[in-house]
Amino acid sequence: MQRMIGQPQFGLAHGLAIALISATVTALTGFSLPAQANPNSLCRGNFSGGMLTGEGTCTLPSGTQYQGQLVEGIFHGQGTLRFRNGFQCQGTFRNGRLQGDGVCSFGRQYRYEGQFQNGQRLGQGAIVLSTGTRCEGTIQDQQLNGIGTCVYQSGDRYQGAFRNGRPDGRGALNFANGTQCSGAFQDGQLNGFGTCIFPSGNRYEGNFRNGMKQGWGVFTYTNGTKLEGNWQAGVLKK
Repeated sequence: MQRMIGQPQFGLAHGLAIALISATVTALTGFSLPAQANPNSLCRGNFSGGMLTGEGTCTLPSGTQYQGQLVEGIFHGQGTLRFRNGFQCQGTFRNGRLQGDGVCSFGRQYRYEGQFQNGQRLGQGAIVLSTGTRCEGTIQDQQLNGIGTCVYQSGDRYQGAFRNGRPDGRGALNFANGTQCSGAFQDGQLNGFGTCIFPSGNRYEGNFRNGMKQGWGVFTYTNGTKLEGNWQAGVLKK
C-alpha cells in the first residue's frame, strides 16, 4: 500500500529565482572594469602634466563612461561607471577598481548593494531582482557563499548556508503558506535529514531527497497518530 502524505513544494519557484540570479550575475556583471582612461578616450576635466587629475568625465572607445575622481588618468575616488548596455556601478574606486561599499545595477532588473574588493563583489552584500526576490549575506566568487537569507517573490524565505548562490548546508525554509522546513540542503533542496511542520500542525521528521520524503521517516499528526516507515518520492510504502 502507498500513502501520499503532506509534501512541501520545493524546487520550481526557488530554482527559477536562484537560476535567474546566477544568470543575471553572469550576464550583467561578468565584466572587466576598465581601470583607467586610455589614449583613445574622450576626457574632460582638470589636466596636470597631460594627465587628468581631479573631477572629470571620460568616454572610452567601448562606449563605457566614467564620471568622478581621477588621479593621473586612473579612476580613483568617488565615481560612477556607465556601460553601453545600461549597466552601471558607483562607489569608491582605488587604483581603478571598486573598493569598499558600492552599488551595481541594471535598471530595475538587477541591483547589488554591498562590498567590493579589487573590483569584485566580495564581503557582505544584497542582491535584488525585479521579481521581488532579495538575497543578502556573504558574497564570495561573485555569488552567495556562506550564511545568508533569501526572500523569494512567492513570499517564501530561506535562511542558512549557501554555496554558489544556492541553499547548500544547514538551513531553514519557511513557506508563505506556513509550512516550515529545516535540515540539510544541497543544490537548493532538502537532501538528507530534515523536519517539516505543516500549517495543520502535522509534522514530518526523517530523510529527504531533492526536496521529497525519501528513506526512513516519521509523520506525526496533531492527534498523536504516527506513520513510520520507508518513504519513496514522498509516498509511504508498507
